[in-house]
Amino acid sequence: MRFPIGRSAAILAVAGLLLSACGDEPANEESLFSAMTEQADLTTEEANCVVDEIFTNSDLTEAEINNGSKDINGATSTAFRIAFEAALETCADL
Repeated sequence: MRFPIGRSAAILAVAGLLLSACGDEPANEESLFSAMTEQADLTTEEANCVVDEIFTNSDLTEAEINNGSKDINGATSTAFRIAFEAALETCADL
């Protein structure tokens, strides 16, 4: 099962807003988890899964994570966007 396309886009947008709001501060697991549960309305289990996929299981560098808002808001499929969409797919069945 997958998140509906509209919900996936909304979750992706929330992640973009979160990462752009971090400014010069590095993105971290806690802030992503909070955004996923409070703003994107994921369950605790789904949010933990997304955080683990992004921060632990992906090959993303800190710079790729911190620049994620540019990736999400742009039209290209960059490393962060690809990893984030894969995380949503992985975590949708929880």
